[in-house]
Amino acid sequence: MTTFVPATKDLQRQWRSRLFFHLDGLALSGVVPVLDVSGVLEEVLQTGGDVDELASLFGANPGYLNVGLRMLCSQGILDAHYGEDKVTYVPHKDADVALWARDRHLYALGRSWLEHSVGMWNRPQEPLSEEALSVMRALLGAVMSGRGLADHTAGQTLILEQRLRVHLEGALVAPWLVMLGTAFGTEAMTSWDDVSRASSQLHPQLQEAWAEVMHALGWSDSEVGAFFLERAAAYGVTTSYTQTFLWAKELLLGEGSWLWRTEPGEAEIHVDRTLNVWGSGGAHKAYFSHLDQVVKDVFNAPLDEQPLGLCDMGCGNGALLLHMREVIKS
Repeated sequence: MTTFVPATKDLQRQWRSRLFFHLDGLALSGVVPVLDVSGVLEEVLQTGGDVDELASLFGANPGYLNVGLRMLCSQGILDAHYGEDKVTYVPHKDADVALWARDRHLYALGRSWLEHSVGMWNRPQEPLSEEALSVMRALLGAVMSGRGLADHTAGQTLILEQRLRVHLEGALVAPWLVMLGTAFGTEAMTSWDDVSRASSQLHPQLQEAWAEVMHALGWSDSEVGAFFLERAAAYGVTTSYTQTFLWAKELLLGEGSWLWRTEPGEAEIHVDRTLNVWGSGGAHKAYFSHLDQVVKDVFNAPLDEQPLGLCDMGCGNGALLLHMREVIKS
């Protein structure tokens, strides 16, 4: 079995940046259409606005509205101005906001695909409906129509028009990557044989649909495809919150209590916890080696100075404890 050949450091840096924009795209695909349809986004893009005044004007929840608008700040679309007990948002003057605003309706395709694909990682033998396939292809078409825009070289900053297409690409591929990653297990896919084994766990129709996406994006048997497939776990945590992103209307324009509808003892609804645990355990592995020397120093000390035990909090599937056990054994 031949493992993936590592790309150059410059390409890895470029693709890692793209990966993080992919994750941004998941959240934005849920939120931007709600801000747009409600009229809030047009108001802010045209005249700016104070959060409390906007909330009053559009019947929005000021807390969640503030979060939604701050998301747009993080992408360089809006600027926030802070006063005493006041936050005002205005379009970012130096950015190509007008071009982004022209194409912002495309986020609705990302949202529609997320509505059809939420939780699909846990249904690998269930084919997509014809409607879901149609939505997927429409989103793929939107991504490919801006393919030249979205391509960039290392060291260059994506302009907003490019970034929008990368956001859509993220919404498109994230459900597929976590489906393949979880089908493969708790280890990363490190070869095309691994990818084939993971794909074989899917329904034949899903295999065909994913192959269609891979071919269109140029990911089939390529360095760029290998890069993202090997890092499928990096999409797990953000994808686990897809349902919350899809509840943006209830949160932004409702009373804000939508996530608290459960009774004591009932399962949480804001996150797919199983997927979250899988993703966090896999994504954190990249940082484990930084702890190795600390662990060695602690457990090379005299026995009476060594800890009685270890607690792992917040690392998902216990992967850190397993890693530390191997470090200590060796």
